[in-house]
Amino acid sequence: MKRSFTLLEVLVAFGLMALITGLIFGTVRRNSLLNRQTAQLHKMALERKNFQERLATFIRKSDEITTKDNRLNFSYFSELDPDPNFCAGITGEIFLEKGHLYLTLQSEIDPEKVRKEVIFKDVQRVTYRFADLTEEEAISSEWPAEKESLPSLIFIDIFQKDQEALSFCFHKPREEGLFYPSP
Repeated sequence: MKRSFTLLEVLVAFGLMALITGLIFGTVRRNSLLNRQTAQLHKMALERKNFQERLATFIRKSDEITTKDNRLNFSYFSELDPDPNFCAGITGEIFLEKGHLYLTLQSEIDPEKVRKEVIFKDVQRVTYRFADLTEEEAISSEWPAEKESLPSLIFIDIFQKDQEALSFCFHKPREEGLFYPSP
């Protein structure tokens, strides 16, 4: 004769299934949150790396770097670009406007041709520092157009809302020697 399950056995079985299902769904939810956070961090790291690499290229090629009104201005000669108007002298500018950090590039061939892109969003402020390693007073917050030399190092600090400051350092290779203060 077949014996049927008692009500207590059925309740215990459903309780165990609910417990196991809850543990599985909790683990899946935690993993999906971790994956989302990892993807966001990966995206932020790629944005920072892209900014560092692009600006490093511009600064290495620059033959003039100045600041005015908290804007970093630079000029360089571009050799390769899909747009022929940008295969010549280029003037660039990094500036803060309406909470976004922008990069603009303007062709000297056709001044009407301007590329403007948002580099970082939700930026509260940006600071620039310049190091001239050929002089004793090496670091300054301005680099006037009257200076005949280019800075050896450029530091850009970006302060975004609710985040730590992002600090970038760019090296401008020089032909002349560097000054190293004695201890």
